[in-house]
Amino acid sequence: MYQNYGQELKARLVDLGLADANKMRGCSPQEIDALRQYSTSGQLPTVYVQFLSTMGHDTGGKFIWDMDYKYEYLGEKQEDAKEIATSDGITLPKDAFFFMSQEGTHFYFLHTSQRDDNPPIYKFTEGESSFEQVGSSLVDFFEALALVYASYETD
Repeated sequence: MYQNYGQELKARLVDLGLADANKMRGCSPQEIDALRQYSTSGQLPTVYVQFLSTMGHDTGGKFIWDMDYKYEYLGEKQEDAKEIATSDGITLPKDAFFFMSQEGTHFYFLHTSQRDDNPPIYKFTEGESSFEQVGSSLVDFFEALALVYASYETD
């Protein structure tokens, strides 16, 4: 169902004026496979794999430009997030996979063991005592972010 999501998101971002399709750089299948080591199930959701394969190195413009989402940051973010959560007394799900962070204090994750192609999204912030659901699905989360970034363009 989500096998073309990367291309759909790409078109949406271009339509919103947030990206140049020619500047987007996706991850290779080998790079995506390397990220699976951080998943307790060895799997990543289809929607996220599609995102990575289309723009895992560069979204080609202003979409999430201020977030750490790029392939080259994801390995270290897994460890950083877990260390901060532990020091804040937060018990994270064992299958939490951190796919994005902001300013090194806000961490976004999804579950990898549920075999959900389009899982809900959770966030925790350094200094807080729990995490919260911030998106009913990864598709909805990316759409909400796209609309926020597009609103910056009209202000």
